[in-house]
This record gives sequence, C-alpha cells and structure tokens, in this order.
Amino acid sequence: MNKGLPVKVESSGGRYTYDDQGETPNTQIATFTYEDGTIMVFEVRGRATNAEGGTKVGNLFYGSGGYFVEGAGKKFFDRKDKEIPIKEEHPIDTRGRFGNFLRAVRSRKEEDNFAPPEAGHIAAAHCHLANVAYRVGHTLRFDPKTEQFVDDEEASKLLTRAYREPFVVPEIA
Repeated sequence: MNKGLPVKVESSGGRYTYDDQGETPNTQIATFTYEDGTIMVFEVRGRATNAEGGTKVGNLFYGSGGYFVEGAGKKFFDRKDKEIPIKEEHPIDTRGRFGNFLRAVRSRKEEDNFAPPEAGHIAAAHCHLANVAYRVGHTLRFDPKTEQFVDDEEASKLLTRAYREPFVVPEIA
C-alpha cells in the first residue's frame, strides 16, 4: 500500500483452544488507520477458517477489485470469486521470500531483494503495534515520524524492553 506506518491502531482477539504458555493471540483482528484516512484490516485465524480460493492455510489479500490467495498455490480472484489468470508479463516469483532473501545475501546486491530493508521494518512494526494494542486493550494513536505512541505511557513501555548485556540494541537519536 506504500502508506508507511499508521496513525491509529486497534486490536482485539484472544488465544483459544490451546492449553499452553503462548502470549500472543491465535485469533486477532487489527485495524490500522493511516494519515490519509485509508484503513487496513489484518486478521489472524489460527484455528478454524474458511477456504477462500480453495486455501485454508495461507495469506489472503483483499482489495477493491478482488483478492489474492497465497497458500498451496497463488491465485487472483475478482469480486465475484472468478479466478483471474496470471499474465506471463507479470510472473510470480517462485523463489519465495526466504529464497529471495538468501539470493540477495549471497549476491550482496540490493537490487536482488524484493524490497528495501525499510519495508521489512514497516511490516514487522505493524505486527508489533497490533500486539501492543491487543495487550493494552484499547485504541492507540501513533506518530509515524517519531515511531512513538501519543500520550500513552503504558503502550510506549511495550515498544522496547530491558536488554541483557551484551545483547543490547543501541538507542538511535
């Protein structure tokens, strides 16, 4: 979406049917609102799920014109669930994310990576922000420029942790 980080995060869910020590929800919905008003809804269904596009385990990406399923295969569908053929001029890379990462590491060429490192930071930050909102149990306002929560000390404490020497992440001013 190329929206960067959100300005508002909401999240709810729970950890259901497992009797373990897990701390993150296996069923969760997070809503991210961006500065221009665009929203993205992210859903985790770790237990029972539907079979959109014939896939029960995988990733679903919904857009205004249809959806994309990435699971046992990769398929595009329009809004009426009609499959849209993948065009040869836009092939899907079959190396996958991990194969792509390893290729870029081996070649040491930035252009061999699917996306710049900042994209990885933004993607991971969305997961962390959703989990912080889940843990504190309320909607959070976020400043993408400072990467800090606005007026919420409890949430801000969850952006980092006390590190154990020598495994310290340095502060960057």
